[in-house]
Order: sequence, then structure tokens, then C-alpha cells
Amino acid sequence: MEVPFVIWTDVLKKEIFIYSKLIPMYRELQKDAGVAENDLIDCVPKYMGHRYTMKKDGKEVDDQSLLLMENIKVLGYYICDRKKSLDFHHATLALTALARYHALGVVLAQKRPHDFEKAKRETATLGFVADEFEKGYDSLLQTFEEGPRFAKHLPKIRAAFATVKKGKLISGAKEPWITIIHGDFWTNNLLFHKNDYGEIDSVKFVDFQMCLYSSPCRDLAYFLFCSFDQELFDRLDELLELYFKKFTDTLRCIGCDTAVFTRRSFDEDFKNQTSLGFPMFVLCIKYFTYEVSEEEEKDREILKSVLRSKCSELCKEKYTRLCEMYEERGWFQSL
Repeated sequence: MEVPFVIWTDVLKKEIFIYSKLIPMYRELQKDAGVAENDLIDCVPKYMGHRYTMKKDGKEVDDQSLLLMENIKVLGYYICDRKKSLDFHHATLALTALARYHALGVVLAQKRPHDFEKAKRETATLGFVADEFEKGYDSLLQTFEEGPRFAKHLPKIRAAFATVKKGKLISGAKEPWITIIHGDFWTNNLLFHKNDYGEIDSVKFVDFQMCLYSSPCRDLAYFLFCSFDQELFDRLDELLELYFKKFTDTLRCIGCDTAVFTRRSFDEDFKNQTSLGFPMFVLCIKYFTYEVSEEEEKDREILKSVLRSKCSELCKEKYTRLCEMYEERGWFQSL
């Protein structure tokens, strides 16, 4: 019997907590600070209810679990093509909403530390089998070790992959840049909406199964590198400034101290999370360039199929650009 990558009964419990408890707490914080009703955080579909099990008085999640959410596709929300990178307009709306979501976690920590401690406990379970991920990353590393294409980057690539075995992939967060993050913030988990004039006016997040108490820059780097769009990287500094401004503005709006949230400390944390995240970005790029069949798309263990597949030429081209950018920006050096 094969060991699964993800323990789905564990991660569903985390997701239910986000929709049913955490988002309502964030809205309460904003109301207490005098934020108008139409300005309250509204970055997820409406939560309708859940069950953990069909068993009487059962408190543990099993295969009979259920999470009911509003169907926002009937309202005109859409998911962008995962094989194509988000354009700048989609990306800016997503990052603005993400910055606000992250900042409200910091507000909760400052204003209601008891509730924040509960949120930390509820999101503490990793939800995946670390040994299985290590095996998967070993197979990814082989791609870089085959042939001369990545030879000049290989020592640094090996050092980056070594962080997985040291457990750093899921750590590395340092105060003050810590909050409750999404954990899987990419194209497939974002739904956008356009108004009658064709302008993007709303975004909703789904699939919080990998949510975690960690650095907000982990979500930020994951979003940017997993899409790996040239336009976004040409305007990377602009996107980082947009995120940072929205994050600190949200804190100030609710009367939180922003003194420790300097731009310098933000840039340092982003560099750290970017360095640690290299193996994950490599995995995601392979997934985005993988030709997924309809049957595989429905398979919970699709990551195994991706990891066992050969890298396409498009995938290798993206890896080449990724390594070059890491060298240019000095992101390998933080390992």
C-alpha cells in the first residue's frame, strides 16, 4: 500500500477552521475598529456549514466529512488557466487582498492574543507526509544533475534541496513577520470577478488546506515564483511595494503598531523565504508545465504522477530562467 503525500482528514479540519472561525474573527476585529461593513474582509466564498463525520457525537474528521461553501461561479467568478501566468492586473488584485488577509492575522495577535494562540494550534498540523515529500524532491534534484545545462548552478541547487531534509522548508519564519498564511496561494486557488465594464473587481481565496502559522512572505514568494511570469518579475519591486504598503496600511487602519514592520526587515524576510522556497517552486513549475489528463486532475495523489514524470523542455527552460534570477538577485546566498 502506497503512503499518501497528503493526510486529507487533517488538512480539511484546518480549512474548516479558516472559513468558520478565523475569517469571522477578522471581521469582528475590523468592526471593533470602526471599519465600515462594506470594507470588511471578504476574500472567501460564504461558509454554509460542515460536518466532520456521520458518526454520532463524532469529533474526528473521516471520509464522510463535508464542507459546504457558496457556489460563486454562478455569480460570474472564474479561475484563470493554470498553464498561463496571471497578468499584472490579476496579480495586483490578488496580492492586495493577500496583504490584507496577512495583516489581519498580525492584528489578531496584537489585539486578541488568546484567539491568535488558538489559531496557531488549529493550523499547526502540516497535513503532508514529510518523508514522501523528501523522496519526491530527490527525484526533482536528478533533473538538475543530468547533463551540463545546470552545471554552474548545481552546488547551490544541491544546497537548496538540502534544506528540505533539514526541515527548513516548513520553518524559517521569524518575528515580526509571522501570521496565519494560506500555504497554497496560486492560480488554481483564486477566483476572480469582473464588473459590467470588464474590469477585475473582486478575488476570492479557496483551498486553505495547507494554511500554516508562518511568514507572510512565504505566500508572497510562492505566488510569484510558482507562476514565474516574466512580466511579473520585470515589475517585481513594484509588486513588493504594493504588498508592503497594503499590509502596513491595514495595520494602521486598525490602530496597530507598525514600527517593527520596516521595509528593510520585509525585504530581508522575502529574501529568506525565497531562498528556502526554491525546492517548492521547482516542484510547482513542473506541475504547471505538466500535461494533466482529466482523470489525473481528479486524483488526490496527482503530485506523485508529476514527480515521476519527465521534465518537459518548457519546464527546463523555466528552471534555467529561475536559476539565473536566483544568481542575479543573490537569493541562493541566504541558504
